[in-house]
Amino acid sequence: MLGPVDLRSGADQDFDAGAAWGVPVGAALAYRRTSLPVMTTTDNGDASETILRLAYNGRPDFLIALDIMGVVNRENAQATAVWAGGVVFSLRYYF
Repeated sequence: MLGPVDLRSGADQDFDAGAAWGVPVGAALAYRRTSLPVMTTTDNGDASETILRLAYNGRPDFLIALDIMGVVNRENAQATAVWAGGVVFSLRYYF
């Protein structure tokens, strides 16, 4: 017997101010949707998530980023909307 199938889709767009204006800052906006949301009061209805990233990208091997995330489930009229969000600060060094 097969369980529920999780369908996911998403898109993102990013901008590098370093390439455009010589400022070592980047920004990205992403959207993701899933058919099996974890944070909902019922087990049906899609959930969507939006992420905004602001980052220092002056070096190719080092990244400092601030991610602002929001999750909401509004696609099911029978479910109580669950709103969640958070902020993540990350340092990444690539070697």
